[in-house]
Amino acid sequence: MGDSAARQRQSLFAHWRKIGQCRNRHSPIGAGHHQQINREPYMFSRKLGNDRALIVFAGNEKSIQLAQ
Repeated sequence: MGDSAARQRQSLFAHWRKIGQCRNRHSPIGAGHHQQINREPYMFSRKLGNDRALIVFAGNEKSIQLAQ
């Protein structure tokens, strides 16, 4: 495997490690009830007991404005 592929693999592994750590710290993300709020940008909430999380995924680097 070349240096570029090895760096890319390490970067991908680090990204998924962060996601796993986030899921471990915030139980609703990994085990809560899922409720979609919006399609574009993709927005959903997860709730487990009294703990809640709101996740927004824009899918790219463009700016988005959320309605208040």
